[in-house]
Amino acid sequence: MSKNEKILNVQRVWAMVGSFLVIAIIGFVYAPVEAVLSELHLFITFNAQNIIPSSENLIRILPDILLIVTIDITISIIGIVFINNKLGHRKGPNILDKRLNVNQQPKNVFKELFLLVVIEEAFARYLFLGILTQISFFSGTIGFYILLLVGNGIWAWIHIYNFQEKEDQQIIRILPQFLGGIFLSYVFVKYGFMAAVLTHFIGNGIIYSLTKVMVTGVRQLVRALISCLICVVCWILMDHPLSDLLAWVDTSNIVGIPGWSVWDYVLACLFFGNAAQVIFTVLAYDTVTIKKRTGQKLDFLETMIGSVAIILVLYLLIWGLVFLIEDLLTRLLIVTIFIVFSLKNPSANGAVRSFWSTVPTYFILIGSLHTLPFIDAVVMIVSLITIENGVNKIVDG
Repeated sequence: MSKNEKILNVQRVWAMVGSFLVIAIIGFVYAPVEAVLSELHLFITFNAQNIIPSSENLIRILPDILLIVTIDITISIIGIVFINNKLGHRKGPNILDKRLNVNQQPKNVFKELFLLVVIEEAFARYLFLGILTQISFFSGTIGFYILLLVGNGIWAWIHIYNFQEKEDQQIIRILPQFLGGIFLSYVFVKYGFMAAVLTHFIGNGIIYSLTKVMVTGVRQLVRALISCLICVVCWILMDHPLSDLLAWVDTSNIVGIPGWSVWDYVLACLFFGNAAQVIFTVLAYDTVTIKKRTGQKLDFLETMIGSVAIILVLYLLIWGLVFLIEDLLTRLLIVTIFIVFSLKNPSANGAVRSFWSTVPTYFILIGSLHTLPFIDAVVMIVSLITIENGVNKIVDG
């Protein structure tokens, strides 16, 4: 094993352990731990009817989701250790080994992984617990738990075919998936379909962190140091506290923040975007190498035209979705995820970075564009593109 391979293996483990510690800390510090544990107890003791569905938006319930993922992963690890002690380590490869090993030209890994989660949740949770429970025969508690066990059982059973060797295709090996499905079912009942999708993706993301293919080296560390500097400068220049943005979380009606100018929104986007760069570099996640256009430079006119096009497309998406989704906050989140679909990553590890580092920044960006006059929106996009290009030139030397 070469030196680079040894470093890469260490960084893979750190990416997984570090990510788990981050979500665990956020979950246990900011989520109502006793309330969540109490309702989980109700759910697994056949008292789902006593759980009151939450009306909070996805951003507000994120700490709850992270707490549930932490508990789920901990139990799954214990289950895997038990299974390996009972049966020994699997003899052959897992189909996921091949699917998640994207050590090649960057591609739209995030879109593939996210859509897979949506399909799984639509089948195992939305169909069995959202649609079939509306049939009078399954409307009671007994019917609900029958559907839960059947849907969750089928969903877990499908995972047995991830093991490519017949010897490994033993039902006990899918125990972690079955237990994880119980937690996802609780999330669906309590918080809804989108929350179940998010919980599922976050849980998978911890596993995906092991698929790192790029050694985090000097170039990435230099980029992180520059990002630290940008965060400090933005913090100093901000005339208003970043906590003002919490107003968008507390209401579905995203409007301009009193006293904020276009430059405050620019600084906020730069702060969160660069803070994410620092965090995910420290966690040793893969980055994307962007091909440069040989012999060409992005001039001011191209930047202006591109900025106007971006804004028009965003407006079209935000208002086009109004016919399907009334809640503005949810529409902004969905548009943000659509944008992340277009990003290319070298691995599933990089896809997780794209999600967590891009979604918060783009959400603030799209929310800002929604509240600003058109000219200010163009100024904001041009400023962000120009600054990003300048930072990349410095890093590339």
